[in-house]
Amino acid sequence: MTKNTISGAVFCSIAFAAVTMFWTCARATDITSGTGVLVSLHQCTDDTCDGAYSRYAYQEPANPGDPSSSTSLNDSSGNSVFAMATLGNATTDGAPILRASSTSTAGNYNIASAAALQSYTWNGTGPATLTFGGTLTFSQTMTSGTVGPPGVGAAIQIFTLATGQSFDAGTSPSDNMNALLGLTTQSGLQSLGSSQYQFAAATAASTGSASVTITLQQGVTYWVDAILQAASTNGGASDASHTFVTQWSNSVGLTAATVTAAPEIDPATTSTPLVFLFGSLAVLRGRRDYRPHVFVCNKPAG
Repeated sequence: MTKNTISGAVFCSIAFAAVTMFWTCARATDITSGTGVLVSLHQCTDDTCDGAYSRYAYQEPANPGDPSSSTSLNDSSGNSVFAMATLGNATTDGAPILRASSTSTAGNYNIASAAALQSYTWNGTGPATLTFGGTLTFSQTMTSGTVGPPGVGAAIQIFTLATGQSFDAGTSPSDNMNALLGLTTQSGLQSLGSSQYQFAAATAASTGSASVTITLQQGVTYWVDAILQAASTNGGASDASHTFVTQWSNSVGLTAATVTAAPEIDPATTSTPLVFLFGSLAVLRGRRDYRPHVFVCNKPAG
């Protein structure tokens, strides 16, 4: 993986749904791969968690280009969230591995999000049609409350950038997560396909999958963005700590930007559970609602 620093003012814009935010960065970090995590605890403003809510704790520690990241939060009442993202090892050709979980008490809405970006260059002979996909194993306990979509979800998007262009991940952990969740910040991005897994509310435990099939051209670099979220509302819980594991159907001829010694984590040893939501991302100062289609990732104002 490479990191290049660009001097000068960089004007960035993110538009999602009906919300658009603009900010100016003094310096930007270009990356070829990276990870990000975001966890937050929220207090509902009504007994049913059907209305607004305020954030009272959150963590978002991953810097642009970090090959792995993890974080967790818990409070004395029993609310807890955990998220982890890592780029795979040589066996998995650097493909993202994501974990997330969330547990809530009555009157709380809690979210954990994990995201990972990897770029691959096709060095095989001629065009090739390959599939990139992921398998998600999870469990969840649903309760009342419609402040946000509770439960587990995952998504994959494959895209290209202009020839020779790297991914602009901003300068801070918040910039980094915004970029990973909001790909429209990237100049010249061309989406080649996306897929998502949306839980069914009545599903207590299951295995889901998402995949995208593309035709690769020799010498072209392809970018994969994978996202996992888990959310819990009003005494519910969701656990995707059993991982969202991604891979290519055949990686021969593909060269990953970053391959790591990916750590293996036993979900039974983690101090907090994992929760996930996915959807299009609206970014505001102090508030983020992420909902590509049916999921949601929030960083509301405290």
